[in-house]
Amino acid sequence: MYATIHSFDTKRCVCFDDNYHQEYYIVSPDGRALVYGYAADAWYYYENFPALCFAAVENELHYGAADGCVYRVSGSYNYDQRGGELTAIDCYWESGAMSFGADYQRKNSAMLWVGIKPEAKASIDVTALTDKDAVYPQKNVSYALMDFEHVDFADFTFSTNDKPQMRRLKIRPKKFVFYKLIFKTSTDNTSATITSADIRVRFMGYAKG
Repeated sequence: MYATIHSFDTKRCVCFDDNYHQEYYIVSPDGRALVYGYAADAWYYYENFPALCFAAVENELHYGAADGCVYRVSGSYNYDQRGGELTAIDCYWESGAMSFGADYQRKNSAMLWVGIKPEAKASIDVTALTDKDAVYPQKNVSYALMDFEHVDFADFTFSTNDKPQMRRLKIRPKKFVFYKLIFKTSTDNTSATITSADIRVRFMGYAKG
C-alpha cells in the first residue's frame, strides 16, 4: 500500500524529529505514519502506528498511545508487541521501474545477486515485477549467524562469518522493458539488512508498441 502526505490530515498529525536516528515522523490520527530518514534520503511508510506523542530518552525513541501505554521504537525488535501479544511486522520494499538505461529495448534476466548482512536470524523473500508479468517465483535469502543469545536448535548453524554474504537467485523475467525488484517478509523472529542487489540483464530487440 502506498501513501502520500496529501492523504494525511496534516492539521491533526503529530510530528517529531528523532535527531539521533536522523528520522522525521509524521503520524496521522488513524495510525498511519510517514517517516523521512534524512540521513539515507529515504521515506518509510508504517501502519498501525498509533502515536499521540513522542519522547527521546537516552537516544531511544518512545511514543505514547491512546491505550495509556508507552512504547519503545527500536530496530532490535522483530515483532510488534501490544497487550502481551506478539505480532509479525509485515515489511515490503519495491524499487522503481528500472529500464537499465534503455527504455526502448526489451531485456531478459537470468539471475540476480543479493547481499545480506549476517545477523542472528537474517531472512528475506525476493521476487520481481515487470511490465510483462506480475507473477514470478519468490526466492528466500537467509544467513543465520551463530549467536547463543538467539540460538534455536531447530535451525542451528555454525556460521560465524560476519561479513556481508552474496546469494545468487534464479528469477528469470523475459522480454520486459521495465523491471521492479521486491523484498518482503512477514515473520516475528527474523530481520534482514540488504547490503546490495545486482541484476544480470541481457538486452534484446526494440520494445514494441
